[in-house]
Amino acid sequence: MNLEIVPVKADSAFFSDVIDFLKSREYRAVSLASHLCADGAPSYPGKQTADFSCLLDEGGNIDGILLRTASGILLHCFREGADAAKAEARKEALTAFLRNTTVRCVIGPGDDTRLIESALRAQPYQVVDYRLMRLETQPDPSLATLGMKYSLRRALPSDTDALLPLQEGYEKEEVLPPGDLFDRNVCRSLLLITLIKQHINLISVEGLPVAKAGTNARGFATDQIGGVYTDPQWRGKDLATALVVHTARELMAEGRKVVLFVKPQNASACRVYEKIGFLPDSSFRISYF
Repeated sequence: MNLEIVPVKADSAFFSDVIDFLKSREYRAVSLASHLCADGAPSYPGKQTADFSCLLDEGGNIDGILLRTASGILLHCFREGADAAKAEARKEALTAFLRNTTVRCVIGPGDDTRLIESALRAQPYQVVDYRLMRLETQPDPSLATLGMKYSLRRALPSDTDALLPLQEGYEKEEVLPPGDLFDRNVCRSLLLITLIKQHINLISVEGLPVAKAGTNARGFATDQIGGVYTDPQWRGKDLATALVVHTARELMAEGRKVVLFVKPQNASACRVYEKIGFLPDSSFRISYF
């Protein structure tokens, strides 16, 4: 079995085929989809993308999509149900394609991310395994009920500085790989971009934000919820539950589908998401090089 990786150009016929391939699978690759759409419509990726390629089989059919950002993040989505022969062919094609490529992070479905790791012939210094979960029905609105002292609303770009302590806590606890230094200025800049591009909600007490949640990637028809974080002093009060329920209901009211991924060992978070109505789907993995 032969597979080849070919670049997708802006004027390539492959681009429309890529979109068709991805749309039915975007719940497993919302971050990838977010680089290929604008306001839900197909859009060729811009200068923040270093490589955008297809993995093709012998018949010229798409077997996978690879997108590497300028910062070295490799996003991917492969056709399901690969047997041992196809997996080996994928590895051979990926090994040749990635030989002289700088990859700092790989994000995607668990087994496919592991395959890319083996093709890179380098051991990641950190891996984080998650469980992908999908929401099929509207959550019970009563789960978003809060006491009088809490205020839940949409976060705005003007909330950047007020939300910065929460974002800093989230990145240090959930995102920052061991050994990496936290940069508050970069954190603030990225938070501002997030508040402009994403759908973020916050809960405040007397004007002070104490919890936040929202989308961290928006695809063609699917939104990925992430960045869920509550100030340690305010945990145990179901604020995260209320935020996720409220956010999911807003998104689904717009006709959007909703997914998220969670660390399986985070039993409390898993229970919260299952209570809301999220169903386990498949493994998800992020590896750092």
